[in-house]
Amino acid sequence: MDVPWYLQHLGLPADADQRAIKQAYARQLKRLDTANDIEGFTRLRQAYEAALRALEGEPVAAPAAPSPPPTGTAASASGAPAAPLENPIVTQARQALARLQQALSSGTPPTAALTDVLAAVRRGHLQLPAIFECLLIDALASGALDAPLEVFNAAREAFDWMDVTRLAQLGPRGQWLQQVMHEQRHWEQATAPCQGAGWFERLIRGDRSPPDPDMAAQWPFVLQALRLFPNLIPLRAGRPMLEAWQQAFAALPELQRGLAEERASAVPASPAAYRRAQPRQRSRQGFPGWAFGVAVFFALRMLLDLVGSHSSQIASIWSPPPHQVAEQTADVPRPVSLLVSAPPATVDGPDCQRVESRVHGQGWTPPASDDEKRRLGHYIRQCVQLGYWPHWRMADPRLASLGVVL
Repeated sequence: MDVPWYLQHLGLPADADQRAIKQAYARQLKRLDTANDIEGFTRLRQAYEAALRALEGEPVAAPAAPSPPPTGTAASASGAPAAPLENPIVTQARQALARLQQALSSGTPPTAALTDVLAAVRRGHLQLPAIFECLLIDALASGALDAPLEVFNAAREAFDWMDVTRLAQLGPRGQWLQQVMHEQRHWEQATAPCQGAGWFERLIRGDRSPPDPDMAAQWPFVLQALRLFPNLIPLRAGRPMLEAWQQAFAALPELQRGLAEERASAVPASPAAYRRAQPRQRSRQGFPGWAFGVAVFFALRMLLDLVGSHSSQIASIWSPPPHQVAEQTADVPRPVSLLVSAPPATVDGPDCQRVESRVHGQGWTPPASDDEKRRLGHYIRQCVQLGYWPHWRMADPRLASLGVVL
């Protein structure tokens, strides 16, 4: 039995099935440089498509001889050899990619911009869509396009990147696409504890404005997320924003950078993670507070029984006379005074705890004066840097009104 030309090109026998054809195509595709060996890629693609059409019973014509690409060099006016000429199909693909970037920069939605460019590309040379696809993947991986995540999602549907066989045909580019889609599937579950953190919200928005010093100090948390999603986060946030954030962190004083890195390594990366860690910390204390209170109660009860105290005397212990209550409460410092007047000049743990209980208490409102807001916000930031302010409290929106963000 004679073997058709397309199966000979794929190195297959006459009875090869669809699976063998796809495997042979993927195997030979890995050996080709699709961006430079256009003629070889064209021949391989013609053989692959002809083999699939033959399996469906369609007539297959003899292969058309492709026009040889210009592989020489152009001579300059002085007679010296110039740079090698680029294949015209690759040039057309680069021009199509430039039109896509221009449409994105002008505000065209990514799906509509990609659809328009692809419609023109598919009307061109037979191999132009495949070359354009390779250049598009390279541009997405390098961060050279605007709205990269939206373009990626649109191209995933247009080029059928969900097909495992299609990804295998793309070689290393397909491996990168597969890794991005793997990170997309695990994004929601893995980043749920980070919801509400200021650094995470800025990362999701892709805000390209230079971060202020407080936000720049959160860069170590972004690095932790980048280790988990090294391919997806640059698509979501954009490489220019990540580079600007990293530069802003590098411009901070050395002491502030050190404190930020220690805080990121020692403190959970989100309010939810902090709350989950708290019960485990209390369980390691050994003797719970309620048990201590019960022990004190029975010790007092036994002491009163020994001295012949009556039940009325026991009641008097828990309900002192009104004048005694007034005297005791008069001696207790009120946390309100810390917020009505200026914050303390020095920062210590008890003062930070009193300010924290008041700020996060029910019904509290920020001071009316901008100067008092500024001083209070500065005092809270000092408490945070010294570890006196709980990290999970930073998700409270009331701190944002004081200019304190995570």
